[in-house]
Amino acid sequence: MRGRGHPPGGHGRLGRPDPARLRRVETRADTLHLNPYWPDGAGALELGLTYRGHSLTLSVQDGRIQVCAAPGAHRPIRVHCRGETRTIGPGGGVTFPLRESPS
Repeated sequence: MRGRGHPPGGHGRLGRPDPARLRRVETRADTLHLNPYWPDGAGALELGLTYRGHSLTLSVQDGRIQVCAAPGAHRPIRVHCRGETRTIGPGGGVTFPLRESPS
């Protein structure tokens, strides 16, 4: 992101990918919505967050975003990305492609 001290190419200081490029993570209608923008060559990103009691890890790399939930006794949650909604429970995970599949 230019204008916030980051050079072009999606990397923050020290050559790490800039998490602001994930664009948006929000909750709507009891669903965790992901709207990532992660250009090729931006590197990998992993970040943790808590949603509805679940400790989640979001990993972005190689044209996909993966959401993994830590084990626990919480109710399943819904995760939405790129027009798809999937459900994950404690200890589960889902993967979404970040690019359109070639037709």
